[in-house]
Amino acid sequence: MTLIQGFTRRPVALVALLAASALVLGGCTADDDDPQLSGSGSEGSENAPADGDAPGGEGDAGGDADDNGGATGSGTATVGGTTYEFTTVILCEPFDDGTVRFDLELIALGEAADGSVTQLNAYQSVVLDRATSDISWSGPEGLYDTNEDATVTASGSSVTGSGQMTESENQASTLSITFDIALPSETTACR
Repeated sequence: MTLIQGFTRRPVALVALLAASALVLGGCTADDDDPQLSGSGSEGSENAPADGDAPGGEGDAGGDADDNGGATGSGTATVGGTTYEFTTVILCEPFDDGTVRFDLELIALGEAADGSVTQLNAYQSVVLDRATSDISWSGPEGLYDTNEDATVTASGSSVTGSGQMTESENQASTLSITFDIALPSETTACR
């Protein structure tokens, strides 16, 4: 229950955590025959990749697909000086409910040296007409997220980002994060 309690002040992070958990536990896969799952970013967003850089486009080096619709061997993150590799990356379909719009929603999963699961969530979103980037981290260090000072950039076939994260439950400590992750060639319905 600690995971959910750590995100109570950040409803967007909680939704993303629950969506990622459902994907991992439910074995969600992208459907190659469904044209809605083969698209990438939304049009007209200043945070979305340019048309030639859209995930899943020509020249996309997203890696080999795994059973969860993600890419394998898909990048690294350095958190507080420790580097972690990701084995699964999920690129969620763009989402817009009129109030919240996710132009980019990326979930990266891996395993730490001690066998614990690592998870990075990176977002480019617009909430009530305000553009923001956010990074959330769950790993051996605990649960951390950025407080609106993150940089998340999609370029070509990868997403890079950095930020100063604060411990989610009691805001007692901070860690820096940088990451470089290859985009999967397909999007996944995360909701």
